[in-house]
Amino acid sequence: MPTTKTPPPPLDEMRAALKDMGETLRTSGRDLFGDVKTLVGATRRDTTKAGKALYADGEKLAKAVRRLQAPAPPPPPRRVPPPPRRRTPPHAKKAAV
Repeated sequence: MPTTKTPPPPLDEMRAALKDMGETLRTSGRDLFGDVKTLVGATRRDTTKAGKALYADGEKLAKAVRRLQAPAPPPPPRRVPPPPRRRTPPHAKKAAV
């Protein structure tokens, strides 16, 4: 018969089991219990942070892929220059009499 590995228990179940066990321990056991409890809490916090960071990175990657797959936006319309100004011929100077 092949042996199958059982998945590790979830962190919540570990925390509950440690809480029950911590109440019946002596001083040295309580020190060890405190260390394990701290480790479980830190592990849970770290996995939550890592999950959130991975999710945010995935969202950024999906946004970048969508941006690369989207067609290029059309160029903005060119500004039409105004017509040239008409210049009037210079006025003739009055002749001195």
